[in-house]
Amino acid sequence: MRLSLAQQFVLATLTLTLAVLLATLLLARWSFERGFLEYVRELEYKRLEEVATELSPYYDPEKGWQGLPRRAFFAALRTRGPEDGRHPPRDLRFDGGAPPPPRGPLPSAPGARLAGGAMARFPHTLPTALFDADGALVMSVRFSRADAPSEVLSYEIVVDDRVVGELRSQLQRRLESAQETRFARQQRQASLLIFAVAMAMALVMAVLLSRRLLAPLRRAHGALGAMAGGDYDQRLETERHDELGELMNDIDHLARTLEENQDTRRRWIADISHELRTPVSILKGELEAMVDGVRPLDQQQLGSLRAEVERLAKLIEDLFQLSLADLGGLRYEFWPLDFAALVSRVCGDYERRFGEQGLRLVQDLPDVCELRGDAQRLEQLLRNLLENSLAYTDSPGEVHVGLRCEDGLARLLLRDTAPGVEAQLCEQLFDPLYRQDSSRNRRSAGAGLGLAIARAVVDAHDGKIRATPSDIGGLAVEVELPLQDKR
Repeated sequence: MRLSLAQQFVLATLTLTLAVLLATLLLARWSFERGFLEYVRELEYKRLEEVATELSPYYDPEKGWQGLPRRAFFAALRTRGPEDGRHPPRDLRFDGGAPPPPRGPLPSAPGARLAGGAMARFPHTLPTALFDADGALVMSVRFSRADAPSEVLSYEIVVDDRVVGELRSQLQRRLESAQETRFARQQRQASLLIFAVAMAMALVMAVLLSRRLLAPLRRAHGALGAMAGGDYDQRLETERHDELGELMNDIDHLARTLEENQDTRRRWIADISHELRTPVSILKGELEAMVDGVRPLDQQQLGSLRAEVERLAKLIEDLFQLSLADLGGLRYEFWPLDFAALVSRVCGDYERRFGEQGLRLVQDLPDVCELRGDAQRLEQLLRNLLENSLAYTDSPGEVHVGLRCEDGLARLLLRDTAPGVEAQLCEQLFDPLYRQDSSRNRRSAGAGLGLAIARAVVDAHDGKIRATPSDIGGLAVEVELPLQDKR
């Protein structure tokens, strides 16, 4: 049988409540009976003390207990009371006492026992017996009963600092009188009532809690089902601050992310189509012009075709590299290297090109900066950053490359002069094929994939890359890479 989450919650709550109730009621009953019997034991011990006080004058050092009248023994079983100086013996019921002892002579032979008629006149007296110093039975009241479990409580009778006898009383371990049965029945009824009320309250609370706790899950289930069908415009906006609230906020974040990814994918397809269509259209137009005889087939035209083919090949290669980076397919071989020497070598390769475009490349590098990385990928990172500055910096201008190795990090900072980028748009420069309506992106030098590939390389080296407006008028790109652990 398949149970819903709400049914499982209610069943688990009722099961837990049942277990706790049973344990509590059983422990309470056990504690009550134990404490009750301890109380009875203390009362009985006090009664035996009083009985011993009343019987001790009847002891004769020569005859022992032979002179003890049975009437005196039975009378001694009664304790002091407010009316005539005596009150009935107390037992487990505490609801009255036995009738007065029988009048007239009673047999006083040693070892004699109370007959059935006499026992009937002491229905509430606990089984009690008097033994002499040698352990021989002198007198008793129902002490011979063995049909119920009992505990024998004894008290020594001392006369002139000598033990002359012992009183023994049997404490009943089972409550059998009518009043006791009534009391036990009331206790059971009260326990059953408590049990029923507690289970009913547990059921009501479980149902209410299940509705409150599962309502957000039902909303989340509906939202996830809609997102699985492609509808990412789902929001579970909630003011809850518990785990369910966090789950609903995470689902909202997931919906926003999926929606953004869908938009990015659509823009990505449109941008790729545009970037591929441009060089292909140029190639097609020039080829058609040469075929129609509009343009001559000479070295200049072949050079133009070659430039467009190289641009198209670079775009395809960049797209391939970026797709490998996103899929985790780029291979990295990490080895110890001098990052300062690598930066110096790559900058040296670009000095001539920067000079040809009227740009000055300024370097501020330390002697050594050791880290662990892939030299080929890091060189690709540096070239992409320099190509970006080379393509988007007005002439005359400057490009500053600085490197610092401190606090366990290699900090590479590349700054260029105007034109600049607005601060709120800097982070979007790392998005593939991103273009903004400014002079930095109206150029035709690239497809906007260089910085996206650079970020993939930095992420693979557990580093960070960020872009901000430069203090010299253009763009500043900062790269942080962890230094080599020398331990």
